[in-house]
Amino acid sequence: MKTLHLVLAVCLGSTIAAAEELTWQDLVSRPEVRPTQCTVKKAMKFKSGASVQAGQKVNILKFEPNQIVISTMDGRVTFAASPTDTDVLAVANEAWAKLTPAQRGLTYASLLKRPDLWPWSVKLTAAYEFSGGRRMNKGDTVYLMTVKNGELVVCPSQFDMHFEVAPDATDILTFARKYVDNKDGAPGRLVQELDGKLINAATSEPAPLKSDPMPRYYVIYHAARWCPYTQKFTPDLLKLYKEMRPKNPEFEVIYVPVEKSAAELQLYAKELNFPWPAVDFNKKNQLAVLGWVLGHSSTPELGVFDRYGNTVIDPATVDRDEALKQLAELWKKSPEK
Repeated sequence: MKTLHLVLAVCLGSTIAAAEELTWQDLVSRPEVRPTQCTVKKAMKFKSGASVQAGQKVNILKFEPNQIVISTMDGRVTFAASPTDTDVLAVANEAWAKLTPAQRGLTYASLLKRPDLWPWSVKLTAAYEFSGGRRMNKGDTVYLMTVKNGELVVCPSQFDMHFEVAPDATDILTFARKYVDNKDGAPGRLVQELDGKLINAATSEPAPLKSDPMPRYYVIYHAARWCPYTQKFTPDLLKLYKEMRPKNPEFEVIYVPVEKSAAELQLYAKELNFPWPAVDFNKKNQLAVLGWVLGHSSTPELGVFDRYGNTVIDPATVDRDEALKQLAELWKKSPEK
């Protein structure tokens, strides 16, 4: 009887393991499990005179019900092949076997609802052509600003344009899988964006974000010394900061300068003895996430965001005075750490 139980257990275990393996239909219907490269099993020759050799690695361009469209690594030859003529399924299952249950359960649809797993930037896995001869190449890095209608809104480093891409046309899933098993999620898009860009405005020395504890909310103050409204509003924000920050350090104010020069920013910081870090004047144009939400209303603007880039108080819809009131209430209600 014990032997029979053992045999049944072994058989059941084999059945479960087999059920967990990917099929060709999985690769066709589930973009999350598709590999991007595979190897050709046999040599192929084409009418054009081009050929590929057995064992040659190729890029996978498209999955179709009964074939895959692939190209040589240099992109010069593109052709369709039967899945059995490649090791595509074996490659997919090898990668699948290394994933945790949470990583396996992460789909593009579910990822779009998880900003705690979004990166600040992604790499394109396909090329894009735009009017005027502009082009983004496969492998280029673009910044993730938001998600809209099931697609990623991204912009290149020049920030002179933005466009939408399908999630599976980027490496966003690869990034998210690194953190899906982490209870705190990814580092946070806003944290990544601010990294290396903050200074002590009075001294111009680097001022890394505090991480003990890591702020839960980032109060973004977009202002300028030359602005009379800024001069009137800043003392009110300073008063609230000095009152609440010692009691609850999970909020941090970040000053984003609209000053006309770095010297003017430094002068203003010294005049008011800024207790908060500022974005380096020379790097303020390198903000993608914040650049997407700032500049829609008159100076100064006050907005609150979490470290994942989610808007808590929107500077585009709430004026500075109302934003300050909402911030005070949020600060009071938020539990101390």
